[in-house]
This record gives sequence, C-alpha cells and structure tokens, in this order.
Amino acid sequence: MFKAALVEAARDLGIPSFAAPNGGMMEGCGGASINDLITRDGRRQSIYRSHVHPMRGRPNLVVLTGALATRLLLTGTALEGVEVLSGGILTNLRARKEVVLSLGAVNTPKVLMQSGIEPADELARHGIRTIQPLPGVGEIIKTMSRSGASSRRSRRFQSGKEDRRRRFTGRAIRR
Repeated sequence: MFKAALVEAARDLGIPSFAAPNGGMMEGCGGASINDLITRDGRRQSIYRSHVHPMRGRPNLVVLTGALATRLLLTGTALEGVEVLSGGILTNLRARKEVVLSLGAVNTPKVLMQSGIEPADELARHGIRTIQPLPGVGEIIKTMSRSGASSRRSRRFQSGKEDRRRRFTGRAIRR
C-alpha cells in the first residue's frame, strides 16, 4: 500500500506513472513504478532460482553454463535450435518443441541480429543475410551505446598478512 502511495504521489507531481517498470516506462523518458520483484520467505529471488531451478532434472530442459549463444538455427523463418560456443567448440543444439531465448536487453537482440532477424540495411553492413526483416530489433543496442557511465572506487584486499590497495576504474564508451 505504501509503494502504491509513492507512485500516486509521483503522479500528483506530474511524473509519469506506470503499472510496471518494463515497456512504456523503459521506452519513454522514465517515470514512477513499482519494481517487479519475485520474493519467497521475504527474500528476493532471481528468475533462475524461482522458475528454472525447480524444473532442473526434467528431460526437456537443458541448462548450460559458460556457453555463449551465437545465433539461432532457422529453416526459412522456422526456429529449430541455437548455435552455442562452449569450451571453444561451436555446437548446434536442436529443439523438439520450443526455444526460450532470454539473454537480457542487449544480448537477446544481438543474437537475433546475428541470426538475420533485423532490417536488411542494418545487417548488410556486417555481411549478415536477412532472413526475417523485423524493424526495431537492434534499437536497444543503439540506444545503450549512446549512453555513458563512469565509475571509480578503491577497495582493500587482504592477502595473507599484507594489506594491498587496488583501484578499479570502469568507463563506458560514448558514440
């Protein structure tokens, strides 16, 4: 109830409010919303922990760690599987029924584009043949590459008896 009151107060101040933080709020100039959180016993859970972990052991579920999805395997416009790079070896994984592609806001469109799903003019520059022209697939990548962030922090590491100070600096590239 308190969270809903905060969103209502933001709306009263003229700040756009949304039912969920995804979709319109992300695509626009931001606003106020209640975070979509999955909790159990009062603790936040990841998508993996709440949805995938309980299904481990099912014969129709394969979870690979340390593997990189490089492209989708398509016959025409029908999706048949995923090509992955694991341990330096490219492997084609074929699905009997469905493929769930859930790689995040940047990597999902990246794999779609590497698979030929994007307008032809965007893909031709990279030598990728268009299989399915779908406008807007790579827009999130363009948007994120135009934003920048900079971070500096110092941290102490203890190694045996000596105390060492290391500095971490991260910078994003602006285009």
